[in-house]
Amino acid sequence: MTRLHWQSWFGLGLVVVIVLVAAMMVDLPHAVTAGKDRVRVVEATYPSYLPLVRNDPTLTPTSTPTPPPTHTPSPTATPTATPTATPPPATSGDIIIVSILYRGSGSNEPDEYVEIRNNDSQRIELSGWSLQDTAHNSFHFPSYIIQPEQVCRVYTNQDHADWCGFSYGSETAIWNNGGDCAWLHDSAGATVDWDCYFVQR
Repeated sequence: MTRLHWQSWFGLGLVVVIVLVAAMMVDLPHAVTAGKDRVRVVEATYPSYLPLVRNDPTLTPTSTPTPPPTHTPSPTATPTATPTATPPPATSGDIIIVSILYRGSGSNEPDEYVEIRNNDSQRIELSGWSLQDTAHNSFHFPSYIIQPEQVCRVYTNQDHADWCGFSYGSETAIWNNGGDCAWLHDSAGATVDWDCYFVQR
């Protein structure tokens, strides 16, 4: 009775093993296929979740945007100062007779002279001016601009450029050794200054 019971259990167990093996053989293709499907799914979805490899030589680098050029403002031009126009010289002004050297050297006394000075604050054009003695010997000034504080001489018969170069060009003495007067007139004929000297014998 016991022996038969053991054999019955053994036979039952063998039947179960055979059934399980058969079931596994039936499902094995499906398992492989499912595994292949999972592999294929992994391969198909690889790009969607696999992180990018930055040093992959096949990847195209992202271009860096070029910043717009910085605008450099043009330098402000410095205005050029307009030069002040020099006013024309005056035609009349404060010119005085400083001295008269009436006694020159030699018989014709060519080194006699009358000295004048511009006491004005402006330049004066001497063109048209004249210097005259009592005997009406007249010297007419050429075009010449005498500067403020400048001193000029009018010689009887000598030419001195350092004294403005004025000369009567007279072969005889102009200024009387006993006494005389000198009148200075501007271009309009007005008397600007005069001076007289007297010599007591």
